[in-house]
Formats: sequence, structure tokens, C-alpha cells
Amino acid sequence: MSKSTILRQLTMLKLIPKSPSYILTKKIHQCLLDENFNISKRTVERDLENLALLVGIDATKDTEGFKWSYMSTASEFTPAIDVV
Repeated sequence: MSKSTILRQLTMLKLIPKSPSYILTKKIHQCLLDENFNISKRTVERDLENLALLVGIDATKDTEGFKWSYMSTASEFTPAIDVV
């Protein structure tokens, strides 16, 4: 796993709110593009699916796509770093 992969995944985790709030996959993808991560929406989806196995995030299918949030029993992941 490259440094940029780790930074990208940490950035994604910081974007996810605690339930009942949520963020759509397409919004996470756009935020990553805005942060100059050159990545496809499908890679974002795969990353989120893999991260969901490790941390307390959950996805709900909606007409707009998948909605992501930290489970109400999980604590939000907020690393003390700034992605430059």
C-alpha cells in the first residue's frame, strides 16, 4: 500500500459523519478529486467496502447511491493529521 493510498483512505474516513448523518459515495469521490487525489469512483467504492470491514462504518443503498456513516455505536475516526 502506497503512502498516497493511506492518505486517501484517511481522508475518506475523516469525511464520514456519524449516523444518522451520511455522505454519498459520489460526494466522497468529489472531495478526493478536490484534494488532488487522481482516483476513480469505483476505487473509492472498493476502498470504502474494505474499510467497512475494519472500522465501524456502514453503507445504505439509496436512489442516489450508497450513503456512508459511522455506526451509532462506533466512534468517528478523526486522525490528528492534515493532508497536504
